[in-house]
Amino acid sequence: MKALRRIINIDMDGCVYNFEDAMRAYAGKLLDRELPPWNQWDAWKDWGITPAVWKRIFRSGVDSGEIWGQGAPYPGAFDALWALSDDEWHIRILTTRLVHNFDYAQAVKLTADWLEANGMPYRSLAVIGGEDDTKLHYKAEALVDDKTETVNMWSMIFPGAIILNRPWNLSREAFSTVHRAEGWSDVLSILGVK
Repeated sequence: MKALRRIINIDMDGCVYNFEDAMRAYAGKLLDRELPPWNQWDAWKDWGITPAVWKRIFRSGVDSGEIWGQGAPYPGAFDALWALSDDEWHIRILTTRLVHNFDYAQAVKLTADWLEANGMPYRSLAVIGGEDDTKLHYKAEALVDDKTETVNMWSMIFPGAIILNRPWNLSREAFSTVHRAEGWSDVLSILGVK
C-alpha cells in the first residue's frame, strides 16, 4: 500500500499570488496615479482612499479578471511548490477568496485558471470565506500563510505553522511555535525539503 502524502495548506494571496502588486497596478490605473507599496493590512490607508473606495476597486478588479486572474507569482513560489510536490507533499491551496456574495464559481475559476497558466502544482483547492477560524477545518501537517492571526490560531491546534514575512505582518507578533520565513527557500528549509 502506498504511503499517504503529507498535506500542506498554502495560502494564495500574499504567498503564491502577488495580490499586492496586482491590486496596486489595477487601483493605480483607476485612480490615475502611482500608488506606493502597502505596509499594513489596511492598504487603503497607505493609498489615502477610504475602505469603501478600496472595496469598489477590488470588486471591479475581480469582476474584470485583472485581480486573481492576472498578475505574477511571488519570487520562488513556482520552484518551491514543485519541490514540495516532488517531495511527495499533497499541496492544498487554501485561500480566502469567497469575499463577494454569489461569486464562488468566479473565485474558483480565476484561481484555478491562474494556477494552471502559471504552471503551479497542487492536488486540491479550497476557496473559503473570511471567518477567522475557517482554515482550522482543513487539517494538515503544515500551513504557509501571510496572516499572523491565522498562523497563531493554527499553531494552537496543529504543528507546522509558517508565516511568510511581508511588510504588513512584520509588526504583528507571531507565537513562538510559528516559524518565520523570509521567502520560499526558508519555507523549504523549515520543512526539510531539498
